[in-house]
Parts: sequence; structure tokens; C-alpha cells
Amino acid sequence: MKIIRTYIREGLFERTINWDDNVNLVFSSKNTCGKTTLLRALLFSLGYPIPNTKNIKFEHCIMITEVDCTRGHVIIRREGEYLQVNYENKEDKYFLPHDQLEFHKFLWNTDNIDILENIIGSIYIDQEKGWTLLNRGKVIGSIQYNIDQLVRGLSDRDCSELVFREKHIGNELKKYQQMLNISKYKEEINSIKDELVSETYEEDLQKELELLKYEHFTQTKELKRIDNVIKNNESFRKYVENMKIRVRASNGEEIPVNKDTIIGMNEYTDMLEIKRRIIAGQIARLNDKIDKIRLELPLPDTQLSFVNADTTLREFDRSIAKFNIDPITVSNIINKLKSDRKQIREQLAEETRRNNKVADEMFEVVTKYAQELNTEVEGRTSYLFTSNLKELSGALLHKLVFSYRLACIIQIEKKLGYKLPIIIDSPSGKEVDRENVNAMMKILSRDFKDNQIIVASIYEYDFNKVQYIKMQGRLINQQVQSFD
Repeated sequence: MKIIRTYIREGLFERTINWDDNVNLVFSSKNTCGKTTLLRALLFSLGYPIPNTKNIKFEHCIMITEVDCTRGHVIIRREGEYLQVNYENKEDKYFLPHDQLEFHKFLWNTDNIDILENIIGSIYIDQEKGWTLLNRGKVIGSIQYNIDQLVRGLSDRDCSELVFREKHIGNELKKYQQMLNISKYKEEINSIKDELVSETYEEDLQKELELLKYEHFTQTKELKRIDNVIKNNESFRKYVENMKIRVRASNGEEIPVNKDTIIGMNEYTDMLEIKRRIIAGQIARLNDKIDKIRLELPLPDTQLSFVNADTTLREFDRSIAKFNIDPITVSNIINKLKSDRKQIREQLAEETRRNNKVADEMFEVVTKYAQELNTEVEGRTSYLFTSNLKELSGALLHKLVFSYRLACIIQIEKKLGYKLPIIIDSPSGKEVDRENVNAMMKILSRDFKDNQIIVASIYEYDFNKVQYIKMQGRLINQQVQSFD
């Protein structure tokens, strides 16, 4: 996959960045010139929930990014939460965040959610958190990265049921831990006291869930209907324009018949687009409500002792509603839930790591590049999943993060069948000397010469061929020439 061009417009100012197929150095002689903003804007234009930087609110911009990928030449236009995607004489529309997953399935050409949710964490190293993010944590904004999930996706190991159970227990734990903070929990419980006292609370939740599902079905059906109407209107417009019909006005002037001269056509299309956005937003909110209720309801089986038809949680909720809380009992339940969660996590780890060729290969790559950067790692594949970062100094962690990312990229490329772009922000950290950074860049130049590389830095590096994208002052610094 190669990124060809990115266009950004904010108000009366714009800028177009043409990306080279090989190495791009987003360069300025000093900081705060828009380098980080450009990289984040690029990811934002690709449909990711990237937070604003200090000087630019991304949701107020129009961004257009062109990429060459397995789908062909794709043009992505983002305005706020709206995406318009053009490819092969087709046009698709997406409404974020509701359609984010579907768009990224299209962009990266895979239905593997475990891989999709970890691609950005693998190919992008952010200047703020990226160089301390080894194998789990937050990449940027709400985007998470998890080596276990990625390895499961790369090795086609489906652990979705265990993941759901772990999430379900986590939800229960949060509730019980709130109980220990009596003053806050009483305020929450009092607002739903009548429901908690009711013996049919779960039945009421189930009825509410069915109503939400029906509303979701009708809204989804309406969304499809509007999409068909928009598509048919567009086909009709093209048909009329291709006929090249002209009409004669009373003054003898000949007027071509097209979308601009057919009265009300543009307004009707705009109205449909607005209605589509509203319905897509309603569907997104319905999905959130449905997910919340599903987590409230007990699991369909009774394999876990803490869940049954009349859960202990409900009993304690009713007790709390009556201002009768036994903190010792609550603590015991919390300990039981933690124990159950620990068992599930151990089972997840076992399912992920047992006889896993992908994990072995990734660890070999990490070891190879770490050694080249004069860094030693423990000689076991299990180190790939380590959570012990206390022993890693700033410089050591910096180099290990780099080695981990390269290992992830290699395996994802092997799975997806194409090269990924590599985006690195500020590789020269405070605790890493220029010699080590140059060694990292040498690895990229040597072993990833077929990848598109984008680096933002105040330093220059020794690549064989590099395109400089110079930043001076503000990122968007040219007056708009056309508002098309």
C-alpha cells in the first residue's frame, strides 16, 4: 500500500502533500512547525479517531488522501465524521464512528478484526507515547494496541468467546468496586431503586433489548432505502446528462438539462444526505445501547459460578438500594471475580502462545534487530508478551519498541500479502544518541526498501533516496485557489 497525496483545507487555507513511494522526511530545523500535525492529519484522513493538535481542529477541515492499494487507486475524502470513498468508478459513503470498521475492512482488504485493530499500533510510532509503547497500551487517542490480540489474528486463533467473558467480568468488577465507595454508589443506586427492587429486572432488560434490536433493524432498513434512492438519483442524473437534452426558454435561450438546471434536484440530494447522516448517527447510538444491555445481562450458560438466573450482583444491588451494604461480602465477590478473570487471561495466553509459529518468528525478528542495535533480549518467545517494563531504561525501551514494530510489520505483510507504509514521529528521543537512531534508519533503508517510509524529525538521516517535505511556520499555509 502506498499513500500518494494528502490535501488539507481549513477555512481559507490549504496545502497538498505529495508523498514519494520510498522515503519521505517531514523536516524542519526546529520543533512546533506542524510535523506531528501532518502525520496525525494523514491518519485522521484514513478514518481513524485521531485527536486534534494545538493549532488545528481536524473535524473542521476537509481532507482528501489518495492511496494505491489492493483495491486500486482509492480517493478518500473526510469531512468531520463523513467519509466519501471513490474507486473504480464507484463511490461509497461511510459515517464514522459507526462505519469505521467496515471502511477499514475495505481499505486494508481483510475481515480479520484482530489484525485491523492493531495495524496502526504496528505501523505508526507517535512522538508522545509511541516510543514507550512496547506491546500493549494506547497508541494515540482511543486507539489501542495489544500484541496478544495481533498474534491471535495473525495465527487465525479465534478466542472471541474468552475475550467476551473477560470483558463481561471486567464490567462486573467495575460495579462491585463501585460498591466499596458507598457514598457515590448510593447516589447511583437511588436513581434506579425501583428497578433494582423489582424481581423482573432482567426480564425488563431483555424486553428493552428486543425493542432496541427492532428499532436497529428498521433504522438499518431505512438507511439502505436512502442509499438506494441516492444511487438511483445519481444514475438518473447521469442518464439525463448523457442524453444531452436541451430546452428552449421563452426568450429563445437554449438551456442544457442537468443536475444544475433541474429545479430542486440538488436540494433533494442534499436533504437525503443529511437524513442519511442523522440515521447513521442514530444507528451508532443504538449499537452502544445494545452493547451496554448485553453486558448487563447474564451469560447464556452457567459455567462461571458468579453468573446465574438470580445473580449475586442483583441481590447486592437490591441491598444497596435499601442502604444495607456488607463491604466484606463485596470484597469477597471482587476477589472471586479477579480470580475468575485471572483464569480466563491465563487460558487466553495459553491459547494464544501454545505452539505458535507466528510468535516464534516475531521473536526471532525482535532478537535480530535488538542485537543489531546493541540490545539484549531474553532468549524465549514468551518475552514477546512481557509486561515487565520496569527493568527497561529509556534508551533500551526505545530500541526494543522499534524492533517490536518491525517484527509486527513483517508478519502482517506476510498475512495480508502486500507492503505496509511505516510512519515514525521523532525517532531521536532524549535518551537515544544519534548513532543508535542512525542505526535504526539504516535498518529501514536496508530491509524495508520496498515499503513507503514517512519520518518526521528535526534531523536528517542517511537514506539512499529521500524526499524532503519542509515545514515552516504553520502546516496549512497557502490560500485556497478553488473551493471545488
